[in-house]
Amino acid sequence: NYESLLESCEREKQILIQSLKEAEDKASEYENQLQNNEQQKEILLKEKLSAKFESSELVHQLEDHLEMKEASIRKLVEHIKSLEEERDQIKCRFQELMNQVAESDNEVAKLQAKLQLEESSYHTLERSHEVVSEQFHNLQQILKEKEEELRQVRETHLS
Repeated sequence: NYESLLESCEREKQILIQSLKEAEDKASEYENQLQNNEQQKEILLKEKLSAKFESSELVHQLEDHLEMKEASIRKLVEHIKSLEEERDQIKCRFQELMNQVAESDNEVAKLQAKLQLEESSYHTLERSHEVVSEQFHNLQQILKEKEEELRQVRETHLS
């Protein structure tokens, strides 16, 4: 039961570690995308400034594109926050599992100590039983001998 709990905790631990790694990888990927989008935003802003001399249609397209990029950045920021919250929850659950494993280890140690004490008591009792049995057997033998002596004494006195 304890081993299955440990195996279950270990499996869940591995799953949580994998989920945490995936969440961190995603967060890193989104941060890279965010950085790329920021760079593109700066490029677009520079292009916007230089486009004053170009047609107003091109300027309008760039503004629309910039708005889309900014909206995408906001979504990525929200997603990163969500992943960070999920990571924190995973870390919390992992800590809870580690605490449960520690409690189980303590309980197993207590039970092992109790078992050793019970085994020691059993062996002591077993040895005592052997000694008493041997003494009882000896007393029975002595009693038989005394009864035989008594019988012989009676026979000699009665004859």
